[in-house]
Amino acid sequence: MSDCSKTPENKPRILLWSLEYAGLIILYPSGVIYQNQTDGLYCWQDCEEGVFVPLFDIALPNENRETQLGLLHEELAKFFSGGMQMSARIADSIDVLLQNYVPLRGIKIDRVRLYESKEAWVYVKCISLDKTDYSGFGDSFNAVLTWPNSD
Repeated sequence: MSDCSKTPENKPRILLWSLEYAGLIILYPSGVIYQNQTDGLYCWQDCEEGVFVPLFDIALPNENRETQLGLLHEELAKFFSGGMQMSARIADSIDVLLQNYVPLRGIKIDRVRLYESKEAWVYVKCISLDKTDYSGFGDSFNAVLTWPNSD
């Protein structure tokens, strides 16, 4: 859905404009629309119907190195600095990043919707794992990874 002008006006809407961390909108017929400002200075308004799951957003140790990763939303924002647009290269890099955060290992960029994705609004495919904060959505499901827009 993404384009907010096409969402029904009669459904409840939650604006994520003051979001201070990363979150996952599980695409699910909840009757609730989640909307966020996206794409850096373009300030697009994207929205989807679903269920919002806040993501653990502290610096976590990177298991592959002795360094620490930054806050998840800050690490994600780096990929789009300077107005970068989503590409296969950025998607590959985000997939690698997500694998370093144990609760997010079942999340990968949705390559079918790659070019609908942008800063602060990335379509993903999720596989249910034991160490997640959500369950009951099936073995796999679609979602949007979202975080504060850089504008």
